[in-house]
Amino acid sequence: KCVNNRAAFFAEQLHKSMKGMGTDDRRLIRLVVTRSEIDMGEIKQEFSAAFGESLEDCIS
Repeated sequence: KCVNNRAAFFAEQLHKSMKGMGTDDRRLIRLVVTRSEIDMGEIKQEFSAAFGESLEDCIS
């Protein structure tokens, strides 16, 4: 999946790090910190399209 659409892959990984009873803070931080600003723009768009809410709202 990462090869076909990197932004969608990272959006899904971010979502997985925040779903369920608690947030996997280490995973979430690692995913955000290792992406460039350009990547994050695309990832935010994919996240909103896939999960119906903004990444910012989900994190806060």
